[in-house]
Amino acid sequence: MHGASYPHEPARLDAKSKFQLAKRLTFITKTSRPRPVEHRILTGPEPLPT
Repeated sequence: MHGASYPHEPARLDAKSKFQLAKRLTFITKTSRPRPVEHRILTGPEPLPT
């Protein structure tokens, strides 16, 4: 489960990685000045590349 990709479950993997990245970015914005790029990533509808 360490960065492994599961092609048979793209939706779940995408949602999980998006959630993890969002959590990390939320922590970053809480401990530093929020930047427009981070805000756009958190609220954007487009899937995040892993």
